[in-house]
Amino acid sequence: MPRKQERTAVSLDIILEGLSGRHVARISDISLGGCFIDSVTPIRQGEIVAFKIKAAEDEWLAMRGEVVHFFAGLGFGVRFVAMTPEKQSVIEHIILMHDGNPWGGGEPENAGRDVETPIYERAA
Repeated sequence: MPRKQERTAVSLDIILEGLSGRHVARISDISLGGCFIDSVTPIRQGEIVAFKIKAAEDEWLAMRGEVVHFFAGLGFGVRFVAMTPEKQSVIEHIILMHDGNPWGGGEPENAGRDVETPIYERAA
């Protein structure tokens, strides 16, 4: 089944929490719909994992995803679940900062909305 969104190559540190415990890992590509996590951690397709993406210096974005593909010894593909508009804005910002286009071939009506200042940096 083809992907719905184009992936952007990144190198983002994460803290992964799954059934096998807590592990340090890395995201190697990302889209608004999901990402690929480089990890030798044993994991099962269908498992829901929680992870924190290091989005900026001392700033972590808490995410959840369902494992949709698993490649032993390499890593696994995750489809984001429970995506909020705020989290989507941060993911858009990450993709743009890595020269990607979060909206694929065409931009939606709300493209460009405040992606320069992600939610985790806004002052209260």
